[in-house]
Amino acid sequence: MIPARLYGPGLPVAGTGASLVLNGDTLRVQATVEKMTSLSGLRVTVGGFHHDELFLNWEDADGHWTVHPEGDAGRDAFLAAAPLPLQASLGQWRRHTGGQRWVLRSVAALAGLLVVSVLLLWWRYDQALDWVTSHISPQTERQLGDAALGGLRNEQGLVDDGPVVEALQRMGKPLTQGSRYSYRWLVSPDPAVNAYALPGGIVVVNRGLIEKARTADEVAAVLAHEVQHVEQRHSLKGMVNSVGVAAVLMVVLGDASAMTAVLAHQAGSRVYGRDLEAQADLAGVRAMQKAGLRGQAMVDMLTMLQAEDGKDGPAWLSSHPETAARVTAVQAWVKANPCAACRPVDVDWRAVQAGVKALGKEEE
Repeated sequence: MIPARLYGPGLPVAGTGASLVLNGDTLRVQATVEKMTSLSGLRVTVGGFHHDELFLNWEDADGHWTVHPEGDAGRDAFLAAAPLPLQASLGQWRRHTGGQRWVLRSVAALAGLLVVSVLLLWWRYDQALDWVTSHISPQTERQLGDAALGGLRNEQGLVDDGPVVEALQRMGKPLTQGSRYSYRWLVSPDPAVNAYALPGGIVVVNRGLIEKARTADEVAAVLAHEVQHVEQRHSLKGMVNSVGVAAVLMVVLGDASAMTAVLAHQAGSRVYGRDLEAQADLAGVRAMQKAGLRGQAMVDMLTMLQAEDGKDGPAWLSSHPETAARVTAVQAWVKANPCAACRPVDVDWRAVQAGVKALGKEEE
């Protein structure tokens, strides 16, 4: 058996220990869940800080799965045991990670810095941002999200278990089916009407938003919106924009310490541009209806927050510009794409609100 880590739906963000067994044209993964897949369906990719780690990817009815032979011993054992169907893909991997790794990393560093410098000189910051973000692996993205969460957890008193969090998990699960991220849901005792997402599949919902929402459907709409900020990597792009392209280039090249010291101060206060908000709205409402949830709830939530603007000054709205245009665009999409089978979220919303009020009292 070959030691490995398995990543996928329902597993911890850091993955779970596993063993690999190659049998003919089948790969069997033994872990807390047992998975089997045909070798012909595997996609071999490169990852890790130094872009020399081996990752095996496949899809099944449960979603996207990735397995990573652990350490040099695990990787070498897998390469030695790999049968003919995998040799073509592994040959590409070997060429990528061959004996010139150090030289290639140095060349990549110089080329990357040169490209970004040229783009910035020509005032094409958005393109530079996209280039850097596209070169951050999902594994590094999760590490950055964890670093930001570590600073926020104690600072804001975030809660990651209990009935309210369980309700968010139930609402969020159908919105994240098939995602490459393993989502985590947390509640902040902050009374501000707000929610935010961190890179790697972390969503934080403030007590104030849960108290203000009239139905579970409205909070599900916020979750759908924030999930799309993760799926579209808007959260990652916002983090890159906040700390600077140069700092993130160091992460791409293998030095995460360049960013982690400032992440907690950036999280939760990020403002996205109008185009990214529009993308998250429409992708979110599509995800809701695909999951059998009422897309109209996105319109209801935005409309309610818009009506409250100037009274309590809801943070979730004030950080999201052009709300009237967003309401119109989402309403038009819902009208053009009716969903007769969509149903309200099956959550006892009054019980959830009672639970979050108790959370607020603990802060007083």
